[in-house]
Amino acid sequence: MKMKAKKTILYLTLSALIFPLAGCSALEGPIEVILEPRPVEQPYNAPASNRFQQTSLKGPTAIEGAIELAKEHVRLTEEMAAMRQKNQNLIAGNTTLKNHLTESESQLQQTQKELTQANELLREMVIELNN
Repeated sequence: MKMKAKKTILYLTLSALIFPLAGCSALEGPIEVILEPRPVEQPYNAPASNRFQQTSLKGPTAIEGAIELAKEHVRLTEEMAAMRQKNQNLIAGNTTLKNHLTESESQLQQTQKELTQANELLREMVIELNN
């Protein structure tokens, strides 16, 4: 316990001596700060009234862009409606074909059954004619 107390006292003493040496000293007067101006790549000497009036005519304005987007939206909406109608028509046609297929399969099974019976009857007739 005594050893721990001695270490604590030693650390506190060293800290008390180091902190004032590492800290800031009292200011005796004002500090002069010198800042160099940044170089300007291109000086802009246009009058303040013309700064916001001159716009670049490279692309469409915001209003023209909004109009184009609205037209595109209308076109895509109509295209989507046409595709939905086409999808409904395809679903209806698919359902009709499935029903027709089911009917055809049942007719095919019935025809195969009748053909098998006719074949058996013919074999019996051939056996009777040969006897």
